[in-house]
Amino acid sequence: MTVSIAVQHRLSDAVAINVSIETPHRCIGLTGPSGSGKTTLLHIIAGLIPADHARIAIGAQRLDHRPPEDRRVGLAMQRPHLFPHLSVERNLLFGAGSSSSTAAVHACIEWLEIGALMGRSIRHLSGGERQRVAIGRAVLANPKLLLLDEPFAAVDSDRAQRIAANLRAHVDAAGIAMIAVSHQRQTLDALGDRTVVLPAIG
Repeated sequence: MTVSIAVQHRLSDAVAINVSIETPHRCIGLTGPSGSGKTTLLHIIAGLIPADHARIAIGAQRLDHRPPEDRRVGLAMQRPHLFPHLSVERNLLFGAGSSSSTAAVHACIEWLEIGALMGRSIRHLSGGERQRVAIGRAVLANPKLLLLDEPFAAVDSDRAQRIAANLRAHVDAAGIAMIAVSHQRQTLDALGDRTVVLPAIG
């Protein structure tokens, strides 16, 4: 599976993103200095920000001509957008919809180590707990492409290593493409086959 991303997008008169990635690796780590456009690039790939120019393809499938809801992208951001009025369980089930079986949901809960959180409100979770729930909701939506922005920034190191290994095993088994943004080398090594470094912009 070839991942092909070519994005040109002007953020201001003086600042622009210019990214070109062409790789046979299905799982990519993405890093670079703060302000280099990593999060903006994820939003463009997901279709949440219209770029000045974008060509995005996963294998033979072009994404850039499709609306966001048709791209089959799972997105988990550093500050997760979860439904605060719903429990952890209901947030996960919302993500799963009809895409994931009951067995898949239970397996995801187990490897994310969130079984004890099911009945709790999102409002009562720590930052690391919210990140794990957001990953679960994104994975259970059965995406073709998983986009992660600092997925373990608030998760303790030992747990992050376990979950990263489990996430990579799931992605490999499901044949999902993945782009993971992180400043943490351990995360990039655990999730990506290749790390792309974005240069500073401005």
